[in-house]
Amino acid sequence: MTDAATASPARRAALWCGALMLGLLVHMSSGRAAAYLSAVEDMPLMPGLTEQKDSSFMFDAPDGRIVRAGARGQVASSDAAAFYKSSLPALGWTPTSARSGPKAGETRLTFAREGERLEIDVLAAKAGMTEVHFSIDPD
Repeated sequence: MTDAATASPARRAALWCGALMLGLLVHMSSGRAAAYLSAVEDMPLMPGLTEQKDSSFMFDAPDGRIVRAGARGQVASSDAAAFYKSSLPALGWTPTSARSGPKAGETRLTFAREGERLEIDVLAAKAGMTEVHFSIDPD
């Protein structure tokens, strides 16, 4: 039996690759799976938010889909806005505008993708809660 010090370079490389793969698999299985909105299969749900399924709907119109969905949770409204600003471009959404609302803690983010317009309203609610409203319409 050979140890790592006397093994051939190819064998050592194979052992390192195997150890790396095992570590990667353990790391990936220990994390939580990403959550998505039920009404929009590729819209991530920020950790700490819970989807408000009773206020969600999706309608397929001749010129595109119409979706309304909502989520809420005890997260900072600025963190929620930052989460969607940073995560949606990787899913093909192009940011078109971001503006603050009339009240503190309000932000509207607007994105476009393949003939659709996405608006996300982030609202600071009472008792540290944040509400996030998603609207997708044909562009």
